[in-house]
Amino acid sequence: MRWEGVGPRMGLALAPWLAAAIGLRWWAPEMSAIPLLPPMPRFALGAVLLALGLAFWVWSAIHFIRRFFAGRLLTSGPFAWCRNPIYASFIVLLIPAAALMADAWPLLAADAALYVIFRKYIGVEDRMLADRFGAGYQAYRLRVGELVPLPPTLRALLRSRRT
Repeated sequence: MRWEGVGPRMGLALAPWLAAAIGLRWWAPEMSAIPLLPPMPRFALGAVLLALGLAFWVWSAIHFIRRFFAGRLLTSGPFAWCRNPIYASFIVLLIPAAALMADAWPLLAADAALYVIFRKYIGVEDRMLADRFGAGYQAYRLRVGELVPLPPTLRALLRSRRT
């Protein structure tokens, strides 16, 4: 599997959605405002998501770069929190943060589009990993969630409460 996975294809598919969202916010700011949240709590929530998203993305990227080329399945660090931490950084944290801080619901629509794009393309990476790592990947896949980053201890606690 190539190091970039399906990321470039996802980025290309997202580009028109993101351009439309930014364009609408720029040309019609009053029409693109998020109506339900007052400015200060909205901005504060966005700032928290931005800080978490940047920290999680940096951790994920560094961990990935340091370990990917060894040829082993990545299951530690941020990859113990979710199977796709770099994509999760954008879908779950960074784009929603930008939407909240810019008061732009169209960015939330672009984020929803990115999730649909992710669902469309992630199967390619899943198949490549399953082919390469077999049962090890299948066990990891059952143990770790796909996109929502959760610390392993919290994930185990939630799993134990379900059974």
